Amino acid sequence: MSEDAGTPIEPMEPGQSSEALFREIEEDRQRGAAELAGLAVDAVAMAAIALAHYSEESRGTKLRDLLRRVRDLRPNMAPLTNWCVVFAEAIADFRLGSASWIEAVTEARTRTRRARDEIQHKLREGARPLLSGYGSILTLSHSSTVLDLITEASPASARIVVCESRPDLEGRSTAEHLLGRGREVRLITEAEVALALAETEAVLIGADTICADLAAVNKTGSRIVALAAADLGRPVIVAADTCKINPQVNSDQLDLERGDPAAVWDKHPVLCSNVTFEPVPSRLIRTYLTEDGALAPHELQPEVARWARRYAAVGL
Repeated sequence: MSEDAGTPIEPMEPGQSSEALFREIEEDRQRGAAELAGLAVDAVAMAAIALAHYSEESRGTKLRDLLRRVRDLRPNMAPLTNWCVVFAEAIADFRLGSASWIEAVTEARTRTRRARDEIQHKLREGARPLLSGYGSILTLSHSSTVLDLITEASPASARIVVCESRPDLEGRSTAEHLLGRGREVRLITEAEVALALAETEAVLIGADTICADLAAVNKTGSRIVALAAADLGRPVIVAADTCKINPQVNSDQLDLERGDPAAVWDKHPVLCSNVTFEPVPSRLIRTYLTEDGALAPHELQPEVARWARRYAAVGL
């Protein structure tokens, strides 16, 4: 047993536990991967504090178990796993400097939060040169990353078209947010997307995962949007930092999340399907907007290899 001891990390909400956060992540169907990744790091950090009295070997094993739990919790959302990998790497760095376990976990959490903020800033700065050239943009569902880039990096005069994203209608919250920022917004059904794209210059969507084959996994409806954009010659831009890469799965290997069929039609749920994510093939994507700037899909291959090495190093 270790002599390490200390005060637990404060939970995000008074009285909240790591198990409560894990449940919240598993059940949440409104927030995107970037937002839930912060909760995942908090959940793992809070659980890691409880390992203070274990041996070094046991801590390593149990921390790997926590990373695997996050990976399996929402398999279509790679940032949850990846930011927890960054957190685990930071713990190892602090331990090399002879920090106590409690100190290492606490500082690793702080460092991980700071790194996430820095990446968001780089995304925003890198998006400005590209998005400034578009007077109209179409998006769908709800992505905190996309919202930030539209708000901070696209022209204030740009018209934003938002697909409502049935059945949970996440697009409405995107439209409301943009209206609150004084933006010109039009909300449409996905069935209208080809009509709307004829009068729109570009598509900007988020991604919950970038697969090893460079497809982007996003809310169902994204592939229809991308196909319509290809037909009309409109560029598809995916806003996704490299912490959204899953190096272990190709798009044809995905176990796609499904929502409650009753959300589609509560009178006859047995008739309904409610697949909530789908892959957009890389051939339909012109640009990935990343913290390293605007990249063609094939330019992400070195990052896929880098994440594969990082996964292996932490036992995933």
